[in-house]
Amino acid sequence: MFATQHDLWSWHPPVGVWIGILGLLGVVVPLIRDLAKIGKGEKAVWTLVMFALLLLEIKSVYQDRSEHDREQEQARSEQLSEFGKIADGINNTIDASKQQFEATMTRSDTIVSGVSNSIKTQTGRR
Repeated sequence: MFATQHDLWSWHPPVGVWIGILGLLGVVVPLIRDLAKIGKGEKAVWTLVMFALLLLEIKSVYQDRSEHDREQEQARSEQLSEFGKIADGINNTIDASKQQFEATMTRSDTIVSGVSNSIKTQTGRR
């Protein structure tokens, strides 16, 4: 029910959300605050907030890229596994066809040999 610190750190919104908030603050803060009346402490706080949002955006970009790379690796692994199964099926079919062909050729050789012997026998009688 309660999220751990790791869960919170590993969560991230879609790429661009933090930078969007940063841009919004960059527009809203000067509109609602008189920049001449902002003290050094408040400027420092706003600067820290903006740097924090920038760092969160950078983190989100790299985290999203890592997740995408993991997903692609898993998909690639599954595809290779499935292609391996298909290749095994093709090899099994080729082996079965080869065995059937060899059996057919053996029967054909027997028939040709029998016909050849019959022809030799009949030509030898004349």
